[in-house]
Amino acid sequence: MKHSKIWASLAILLAVILWGLSFVSMKIVMNSGLPPYTMITLRYLIVVLILALIFVFKPRYQKQKLPRKDKMLFLWSGAIGITAYFLFEAKGISLTTASSASIIIAMVPVFSFLADKIFFNHRSHTIQLLGIALSILGVYAIFSVSLEPFHTASHPLLGNLLMLGACFCWVAYSVLSKALHQRYSSFYITTMQGFYGFFFLLPFAFLEFPAWVPVSGMAWVHLFYLAVLCSVLAYYLYNFALKILGITIVSVYVNLIPVVGVVGSVLILHEPLYPAQWLGGSLIVLSLFMVNHRVKLVLKDHE
Repeated sequence: MKHSKIWASLAILLAVILWGLSFVSMKIVMNSGLPPYTMITLRYLIVVLILALIFVFKPRYQKQKLPRKDKMLFLWSGAIGITAYFLFEAKGISLTTASSASIIIAMVPVFSFLADKIFFNHRSHTIQLLGIALSILGVYAIFSVSLEPFHTASHPLLGNLLMLGACFCWVAYSVLSKALHQRYSSFYITTMQGFYGFFFLLPFAFLEFPAWVPVSGMAWVHLFYLAVLCSVLAYYLYNFALKILGITIVSVYVNLIPVVGVVGSVLILHEPLYPAQWLGGSLIVLSLFMVNHRVKLVLKDHE
């Protein structure tokens, strides 16, 4: 059991590093001249091909008959959680810095907590509410330095707003997927949503046809990194760790994604990081630990 926990800890740590550096890779691909929507469509083309290959060797999935209600859930969750989320994220990263993008997208757990509170009436603790207040201050600090463009961000304010849009898309996707996770496996859900999401991405890529450029070798390397390592391997590692360590411990690791994103952006992309961004990022990371304060709530629920 001890060894399995060590392997699970290493697995979630690797997943966090892969996800954190994905913001850097996306920025590099777009800096090579590839438009944002085309970039994300190529990424998901690779993902869908991998999932389709695995799906072929899983006969039990091919025989599943979906009720019309579930088909619509798969469609809408794929359209929102894959298409809309990545459209917001890709365009946002193209306009702001990878460091700001990684910090803002870390707000997803905060928005998810609020969604659970509003739609499912989940209990909350004072420390969690304080965490939400700190996260709002953190976002304000980051936005305070995004009014003027600089050499690594052509329109940081709009880019940061689009990253907030990506956060809201992910929360909506999570709410839509809640019922699906009670009836289907994670792989089946990922595959079906991936197919729908890719289908809806195609028109946006074709809209960028006049701006298409030959994809460089380095861009392909990063596209395969994003597809194979971030969208497939990291997801598997996350679920492996989740099964052994539980949501509370895994959440602590996941909170470190923006830290990896910022470090990677500064060291690899040489992006500037202003004091207000340090302050905002620190407040948001702290707020994530506070919002994920679940232990006392779980104990109280069983008293």
